[in-house]
Amino acid sequence: MFAGVRNTAKNTATKTAAAAAAAARGPTAAAAAARGRIAAAAAAAARTREAGAAAAARSRAVSFRATMSLPQAIFVLGGPGAGKGTQCSLITKEFNIPHISAGDCLREEQANPESPYCELIEECIREGRIVPVKITLTLLLRKMLLLGFRGFFLIDGFPRNADNLAGWLAMTNGAALPYELARIARDYSFEKSLVERCEEVIRRLGFSSVAAVLQQQQQQQQQQPAADAAPAPPAATAAGDAAAGGAAADTADAAAGGAGTTTAAAAAAAAAAAAGSTEEGVSLSLLQQQLEQQATATASTSSSSSSSSSSSSGNSSSSSSSSSGRKGIAARLLLFLDCEEEEMLRRVVERGRKSGRSDDNVFALQKRFRVFAENTLPICNLFKTINAFKQVNANKSIEEQQQQQQQQQLLQQLQQLLQQLQQLLQQLQQLLQQLQQLLQQLQQLLQHEQQPMPQQQQQQQKQHGLQQEQKRQLCVLMFLLCYSSNPTKHYC
Repeated sequence: MFAGVRNTAKNTATKTAAAAAAAARGPTAAAAAARGRIAAAAAAAARTREAGAAAAARSRAVSFRATMSLPQAIFVLGGPGAGKGTQCSLITKEFNIPHISAGDCLREEQANPESPYCELIEECIREGRIVPVKITLTLLLRKMLLLGFRGFFLIDGFPRNADNLAGWLAMTNGAALPYELARIARDYSFEKSLVERCEEVIRRLGFSSVAAVLQQQQQQQQQQPAADAAPAPPAATAAGDAAAGGAAADTADAAAGGAGTTTAAAAAAAAAAAAGSTEEGVSLSLLQQQLEQQATATASTSSSSSSSSSSSSGNSSSSSSSSSGRKGIAARLLLFLDCEEEEMLRRVVERGRKSGRSDDNVFALQKRFRVFAENTLPICNLFKTINAFKQVNANKSIEEQQQQQQQQQLLQQLQQLLQQLQQLLQQLQQLLQQLQQLLQQLQQLLQHEQQPMPQQQQQQQKQHGLQQEQKRQLCVLMFLLCYSSNPTKHYC
């Protein structure tokens, strides 16, 4: 029995020792295998991410547009040279979110001879006046219409000041938006695709057509006193807004994408002072309240449902009763690119050597930095108070950011490798513990076998030996008796 137990213990100990020795011999091999698995998994993940980026972006875009009846704006602000255009291009590539630049819109409109605002924009730039905010917003809405008017939109370089934000809230709220879209359809009647898109969006808002909206607006103007009549045609209205200092983010150098020069700012301040209205006259607290109300309405109000009636008059009355509860274009987030002034100065000066822009010089940049700090940073603080603000470190270049991301991924892979090595070490420790337990059991068995037999077992063995001796002697005695009685007989 003891021999069988001993053999079993020896076999088990041998197997465990072999496993422990293999584990002890091969930690480097296990680590190499783990590194190989991690590298293969990382490569597969990279290939999957690259291959599925376009599909994921398309699915996200479809999801955005399927769940939103009206678009939502993501404002992107930063100082000159902070990298707004570059970052917006990367976001557009990754998430398929349309990117709209206020400066690009002004440049395109200035170059379009059929535009109703072409001459006014050229006049503002030539005379150093600020382009009226109404024109800038009209161009932004026009671009959003051409891009589908659904989902999120990255709006780069807007709002630059309090007047820009006030104009946005005034023109994109639920009550004013249908009339602004109808005005755009009227002013750009020569663009068939734009007019069709305006008709589609206006039906989505609950009106039967652009004509129904214009008719309702005309009826409201007739009911109001003459002093409260609607503004004049676009050119005259825009000129009046410019003379009154009516708020614009894009300055005389906006056609070049600049943030504003002292000449333009001085002209705007003089015009505003003459009209008794300055930028400081725009209440930031009131803008904050309007932003909070807009955020609350966006979160609580469901998607607008459009229902058209058979007659335009009936549609007008139903739309008038529900205009107060209609959603507008919500300002969902302000993405602020935080960059040090020295880095922005270096980037813009280097860009000016290639682009030839007149405002990409040290003297103009210092003025633009000052205007940015005075006018734009308070807007960032407003969005920060309503928890719709995201700050991004833009001091590093794209190459440096990519290198940093690669380093972070490498660190994550190393951490995973260390975790796997720790798991292997824990398994090895468990094997060693099991081996020690088996060795202890073997030692106990050997000690038990070497111990002297108990006294009872010794007596039993002694009695058994005596019995065997008595049997042997009895057999010998019987043989002798038989042989003596008959010696001639053979006995086996």
